[in-house]
Amino acid sequence: EAPIGFRGTKNFLLKLAAFLGIEDKAIEYVDEVEAELTKSLSKDALDGKNIFVDASFSKIPALTRFFKYLGGTVVGIGSPFIDLENKKQLSKLDFLSKGTTVVIGNGQYFEKANALTKTETDIYISEFEGSSFAADEGVAVVATKNIATFGFKGVQVLHDTILKALRFSEVAALGESRYKATWKKKSGNWYVKQEVS
Repeated sequence: EAPIGFRGTKNFLLKLAAFLGIEDKAIEYVDEVEAELTKSLSKDALDGKNIFVDASFSKIPALTRFFKYLGGTVVGIGSPFIDLENKKQLSKLDFLSKGTTVVIGNGQYFEKANALTKTETDIYISEFEGSSFAADEGVAVVATKNIATFGFKGVQVLHDTILKALRFSEVAALGESRYKATWKKKSGNWYVKQEVS
């Protein structure tokens, strides 16, 4: 699991410490940092919020666990691909609802807009470029491409970035979607049928 959030970071540091033979020091450090960091986080920051995570599949289990820790409900995940290398990550998502929407492949922006609308997403978290379509749908956007997400620093940065995005989305006057309502009622893959026909 990627060293993201408390669990991912702790597991990473303890494995590294075991390799170096300094487990006791690592456990003490991790416990101290977690206790201090927990004081500065709003554990219910995402309470009642639906979240869609769009990232490399190797990061999705750690990201989704962290957002669940903050009180959010992960309603969808997206990733460019799943290969044999990260197939093991699928079992680490067993805590997600069976109804979680999954979008695999780069696809078109309207496909993701369709998924965001159907899952009633409040926050779209993506490590990829081109997330403005989500804002057009009235969804708060957290772009993780250029911020720290790994380690304990990443815990604080992600938390603060999410809170900032939520405040911005509440204040922003959002217009209508650029995608026609009829597009979002169709299957996200309807265009494939059009091209194949």
